[in-house]
Amino acid sequence: MWIINVLILCGWVVLLAYLIISAAHSKRNKLPSSKKSIVLRLAILILFLLIVLSIPVKNSDNANTPNDIVRIVGLVLFLLGLATVIWARINLGRNWGLPMTDKTKPRLVTSGPYHLVRHPIYAGIILSLLGFALAVNVYWIFIFVIAMVFFIYSALVEEKIMTKKFPNEYPDYKKKTKMLIPFIL
Repeated sequence: MWIINVLILCGWVVLLAYLIISAAHSKRNKLPSSKKSIVLRLAILILFLLIVLSIPVKNSDNANTPNDIVRIVGLVLFLLGLATVIWARINLGRNWGLPMTDKTKPRLVTSGPYHLVRHPIYAGIILSLLGFALAVNVYWIFIFVIAMVFFIYSALVEEKIMTKKFPNEYPDYKKKTKMLIPFIL
């Protein structure tokens, strides 16, 4: 089922292109880019390149390639994750930025997917990576786990920033929504 690989490859390329193009309309960061921010951007780009380069054009019949049912489930999770990222990015508007960035004149967004979870972009990327691992190569579960740890850490840092920025609204918003998974976490 090489079509799954092609769909996943196209999905990653479309997502990256959309995020790069839409970043041009984002608010500026409060502080100029630091070395940490530059390293983070490079790490994200390298991860993306590794993902793209690891997608085989043809399926191989080795032990780390999942069966067709697992691959289809993985594709569905991957596409749901991408849809979540794009939906959240659209709702976030000009407030979007790299993880843990502090924007000038931010606005607290609680609509769309932000009504369900406080960090839907992170949740969508995590879901996409899980789907990717299931659909293409189970060894990517390791990257999924690393990404999950990174995004939970990023979410916790951002929650501190948001609590300082919105001391009246954010605590109430936190009580009403989960961090990454609706009704669970």
